[in-house]
Amino acid sequence: DTMRYGKWKALNSDGKVLSRKTGFTRDYTSDPYGDYYTSKRVIFPLNAEDDSIHPKTFVFGILDGDKSKAYVLDSVKEKGEIEDVFAGKTIIAQYDESLDAVRLFEKTSSGDRIRINPFPNYWFSWKAAHPNTEIYQ
Repeated sequence: DTMRYGKWKALNSDGKVLSRKTGFTRDYTSDPYGDYYTSKRVIFPLNAEDDSIHPKTFVFGILDGDKSKAYVLDSVKEKGEIEDVFAGKTIIAQYDESLDAVRLFEKTSSGDRIRINPFPNYWFSWKAAHPNTEIYQ
């Protein structure tokens, strides 16, 4: 799951976090990307441009053989839960408001849900790696 540290810590009060003391001289107290996560600018060259959504829209990607699909997190958050079909499978994307986290599942024929571990990514990066990807907006 991708969630804010405070939410994770509330769920995992005894959880451990990796130390910044790695033995290397790199400064791990600051983020080298600065405001890159919150700005609209893209600092990397785009070799697979697609203007259907902003390049830095955050998506969860899934794969099945040579098929790929991306789910726009903001769309899932807005709807709360979506049911979709991808590669012949029923996919459930669900927003857990208490964790501020999106989770993906495969819904079986019996109605059970099996967790899917998606690939979190910016749209431009996912599209570059999977140029024929489908997108759920």
